[in-house]
Amino acid sequence: MGRYPTAAFKHGSVDWFAKGISSSQTERYPSKVAFSRGDQIGTHVANLALHTSSKVKMPLDIGLSNNPYWACRFVNTNQIPLVITAGNGVAELVASGCNSSVQFVTDGVFESTIIKNYLPLPLNFEADLRTSSAALMFFQKGVLPHTEKENWATGYHSTIVFSIPEKVTEAVLELSLVRAASGPVNRSITLGVNGKTSGSYLIPNKDELMIPVSLGSNAQNANIEVTIDCAWSDAEISKLDPYEYPPACLGLKSMKLISKGS
Repeated sequence: MGRYPTAAFKHGSVDWFAKGISSSQTERYPSKVAFSRGDQIGTHVANLALHTSSKVKMPLDIGLSNNPYWACRFVNTNQIPLVITAGNGVAELVASGCNSSVQFVTDGVFESTIIKNYLPLPLNFEADLRTSSAALMFFQKGVLPHTEKENWATGYHSTIVFSIPEKVTEAVLELSLVRAASGPVNRSITLGVNGKTSGSYLIPNKDELMIPVSLGSNAQNANIEVTIDCAWSDAEISKLDPYEYPPACLGLKSMKLISKGS
């Protein structure tokens, strides 16, 4: 490093975690962790270095797991605002369910906030979520590649985004889902709206289940983010291959915006 540590950290040969830790902007985040799939040693060293400056410490088994799904569960559960990563780490962690509000630092550079495309969902219009066009229009993350006449959510913070184009009193989203064949007969799921928990439900082994999701008393020109979290156990998550797609949790059938106040 010599006499100029700041300049030294910008050198190309310095590893991603050193660049991330050395950034002056990271100091204003009371809690922060590091994770990079494929670099378990770098992840471990970075989290050791963060022990003195972060209120929350990533457990050793998660840091060394090479499993971004497990890392994101820890980040979300502990509401960690900053994650230091490398390479394609942001895309991998977002796809693995990390909160949209998380700030990422890649190779010492702060990443821009993820831009969501909130397309309008007309009142009383039932959108078919089984199509490839629906996947492009409404799904931000946590949905497996489209198969013939189906879209399947992984339940790792799967996200549906849209906007309400007009004033709607007591706006409710009627969301129709179906349980995947794998996993427990009664899989528990949690739905959220714009970062707040809406409710928890059991998805039984039946053809289809419609869940009414409250969106607010007076919504007008509002951007809506609906999240779906399936109750995957730690044992299930630890067995995931981070280089393969995770199993499906829920089939996404349809959604319809209605007004309970009219």
